[in-house]
Formats: sequence, structure tokens, C-alpha cells
Amino acid sequence: IGLTQRTAEPSVADRFTVQHAIHTQDGLLTVRASEVILRDWATPFALDEAPLLRASVVSGTDQDLVMFDAHHAVFDGRSLELFADELAGIAHYHDPEAAPTAPSEEGLAERLRAFPRFPAPLDLQLAWEEPDARLGVQQVPLTQDLLAAMRARCIESSTTEYLLVAAASALLLQRYTLQDDIVLGTPVDTRHSVGADETIGMWVNTAPFPIRIDEDATVAQFLEDTKREWTAALEHADVPLPLLTSAIRASGAKSGQLIHAVVTQTNVAAPQQQILGLNATRVGPLTVEPKVDLEVTIQRSADALQLGIEHNRDLVDDASASIMLDQLREVLVQLSRAPLNTLIS
Repeated sequence: IGLTQRTAEPSVADRFTVQHAIHTQDGLLTVRASEVILRDWATPFALDEAPLLRASVVSGTDQDLVMFDAHHAVFDGRSLELFADELAGIAHYHDPEAAPTAPSEEGLAERLRAFPRFPAPLDLQLAWEEPDARLGVQQVPLTQDLLAAMRARCIESSTTEYLLVAAASALLLQRYTLQDDIVLGTPVDTRHSVGADETIGMWVNTAPFPIRIDEDATVAQFLEDTKREWTAALEHADVPLPLLTSAIRASGAKSGQLIHAVVTQTNVAAPQQQILGLNATRVGPLTVEPKVDLEVTIQRSADALQLGIEHNRDLVDDASASIMLDQLREVLVQLSRAPLNTLIS
């Protein structure tokens, strides 16, 4: 959650039930140092042992670092907001009786028509050394000129920056693998039932959508096709990904992975917050293990957008991911410039 200033009142450590407390003699805990501590502290959960949430405190001479770790199976982004708000005393939520909406048979049938079989796996092996950790993270801010060009293209194409990045990601993967059929995953909030918006849990489904790369198509047509497939995925986002993959296997299709890469977008939360009446600087959230082999991330703040790649280092090493990120930015430049150009150009 973050760094809290020490006061004459009992420290934050005294107000929490924690698994253990670590005491340091380094004094001030900076945000950068806190991130290092968090990464060292967070370890994989044993999924057969509840709860999938842990807490701890690092005590400095004038600050405490209050740490919470939750597995993504029980916490999504909205849950983190609910948890932080209640901890800060901003709101007090009850436990509503909310449950995910059951997928319709028609929705599952439509998704099976879109995905009668698993796509060919990506021929993408860009790891040349043994990694010391599985998760790699590369990030780069987009220039204001590029942002302006992207927004102009989105207005002209009636699309969004998210879809522009998704289209660019699919095109980049096609260039690397020479595979014309790319399947991306889009996280969708499924909090539709009464009370769900106030319920902590995992309410996000990853909806797959296929992108066909036709090098003779224009940029405008490519973006339109991407939007159509993404819209179809959203219409049936209540079909859980595990249910869809199980249904594909049950149809006799050869086993495989349905999604090649995931594209996510998050809004950067305000760093300052009150925790139990104390001033706090929010640190994180941080990811310590790759959720998928390849994830393109979009982080949005008030006046900036940061592009990133989270990658499994067993598949893509840091140097290769950094090159991919630079190339992805260049693809965005090209897609934003000339809507009548063909993809092959």
C-alpha cells in the first residue's frame, strides 16, 4: 500500500495483524527502496492454502512500509481500489450477495464458431540466456507528438488508443513470426450483477479476439476489422476463458493455447493517500511473476501514456523485449500517419 509517516501515535505496525515485521536501520524508506523490498518479500502463493492474501510491515526510523500481497485469482484492479479505500476509511463496504452472471449457451456457441480450434502457437523464441527471474518488464513513455497523432487517428477511425495499440501489437507479432492469424486477449470487467461493484474478488475475464493480418488491406480497414472483432469479444465477455478452452478441447480440437498475448490498460492512481489518518505514498501495485508469456501494457495518467511489455524471460529476454518495445512504438507511428497505406508498405 505504501509508506506512512511515523507520528507520536502507535505505529501502523501496531494497528495491523501481520505475519511478521522486518526492522531496518536505514532510516528513510524511499519509494525505490520500497519496491525492492516488496519484490524480495512477495513470494508465490500455495494455491491450495487459504487465504491468498498476506500482510507485513517494514519499520524504518521515521516511516513504516505497510505491505499487502494478493493473488490475482482473488483480487482484480477494482478489488484493490475497494481494499485501499476501506483501509483508508474512505468507505465501508458490506458483503453483498453478488455472483458472476452465468454465460448463455448462445454466447458459448458463438465463441465456438469464432474459435473452432486453437490457433497455431507463436514461433517466438527470443531468450538467449538463462534468466535469474521469470518476469521481465520494459516500459517507455510515448511522446506528446505521437500521442497527438494517435488521438487524431482514433478520432478519424472512430476507435480508441487501446485498439490502436492492440492492432499494432498484432502486426508486430506477425512480422516476427510470419503468422497471419494472431489472437489477443482483452481483460473485461464482468461486474454486472447487483452489488458486484462493491465486492472484492476476481471479476475480470480475459476475452479472446482474433486479428487477421492481410498485408493488402489498408490501415483504415485493418483498424476497422480489429474493432469489429474486439466488439464481438465484448458482447460475449461473460463466457469464461476456461469454459471456452474446455469446450474447444471437448470438440476434438488438438490441445493448445487460445491467446498469444494480452493487451491491458490501467490508470495510474494518485500516489498520495491517507492510511488510518496518516500520510501515505502509494507504492505499486507490482507484479512479481508473469501472468502470461507476453503482455502489452498501457499505463495512462492525466496527461501521459506509457507503453510497456511484461514478458516471460524463458521466452523473451530483456534485450529482445526492449527492441520489440521500440519497434512497437514505430508501428504505432506508422499506423497513425497514413490510413490509405497498405499494411505491406
